[in-house]
Formats: sequence, structure tokens, C-alpha cells
Amino acid sequence: MAIEIPIDYRSEDFKHVRLGKWNEYGKYEKGEDGKIKLVEKKEAPFSEYEKLISEGWKSLAKVPIEPWTNGRTYSDSILREHIEKDFNYGTVAGFNELTFIDVDNKNLIPIVDDFFKDTKLVETWSGKRHGVIKSNFGENKKLSCGVEIRSKNMQCVGVGSKGPNGECYKDINQKPIKFYPKEKIIEFIKSLDTPNKITFGGETTFVVGKGIII
Repeated sequence: MAIEIPIDYRSEDFKHVRLGKWNEYGKYEKGEDGKIKLVEKKEAPFSEYEKLISEGWKSLAKVPIEPWTNGRTYSDSILREHIEKDFNYGTVAGFNELTFIDVDNKNLIPIVDDFFKDTKLVETWSGKRHGVIKSNFGENKKLSCGVEIRSKNMQCVGVGSKGPNGECYKDINQKPIKFYPKEKIIEFIKSLDTPNKITFGGETTFVVGKGIII
């Protein structure tokens, strides 16, 4: 069954990028010009996933096949033809303040689900989580606890796309995308760990986790 972009991702305010196919793997090498290039590609069943990764292959399910500086809207025929052929797509952060909370640490999913319960939550192919929000936070921030905030010049695999095991990225709560101001995102970062106060010249700074300063 062909991948479909959900209705609330079809706004002309949002931009997307074409990704590889869910069951394809590639090998990359650095060329003489210093750029990383795809030198070999093949399809394989998920039963070979661990073996291929250990041999240096990379799943193409999350890999863009084009720059996403400008992105493509849902109405773009090139994007539509791409996903109709069962290829994945990614949605680009930054357009119309679209921001992703990318959660790799499954232990933190209950915290994320509670904090962002009023906005769209997406379950990834491996059972992890994407929180989908609008925000003026405006920064990309990778936290040591296994959470990444993607606010600009980054993308997340789009809802309906498939992981290497054929499982889809699923909208699990059917909520509209909600706006969270910068102050709420800072509050969220602090909630992930008990902050330690450090004073520099009379100014108090919070260090969250392992050296994340806000």
C-alpha cells in the first residue's frame, strides 16, 4: 500500500523532502572532493538488518535523497510520485515554526507524552516517539538524555513512512499541532532531569543532565 501524507501535513506552510525506500540499504564513501557519496545500494528483508548494519550498510529509510533547503509542499507532483512508489518522506523543521521533539530514550516517553499530550504524538517504527509542535524556540538542541529538539534545517521521517521492518510511523493521538512558546520548551528541558544551579558572577544558570546549559 502506498504511503500517504496525513491531511494536517498537507498545508502549504509545511515542507517535505524525499527520503529513501524503507527496505533499501546503502554504502557510502568519501570522494576526492571530500563529499560523502552513495556507492552501492540494495534491497534486503528486515531479517538481515543487524547483519547489514554491522557490515557498514546504512538503512536508507531515513536518508534524504535531495537537499531540503527549500523543501517540497504536498502539492508538488515530484513528491507525490515519490511516495506513490512506496518511498519515504521527511517533514522539515523550521517552516511555519514547525518543531520536532525526537525521543530515542524509551524511558522518557511517558514524560514526553504527558508534557505534550495536547499536540500530535508520533510513534516511530521502533516504538520511539516524535512530538510534533509549533514553537518559537528556534534552536536545535541535542540533550544527553536521549532527546533532541529539531527547530530548523533538520527533518523527521514523516507520518505514514515505513521503518526497515515495514512498520509505519503512526499518529497515535490524532491531535492537531499545537504552539508551545520558548518558555515551555525550556520548562520541558528542565523536567527531564533535576537541574543543578551554578552561579557565574551573580547570574544563575541551570545545567540539565550532562552539561546542557540554559
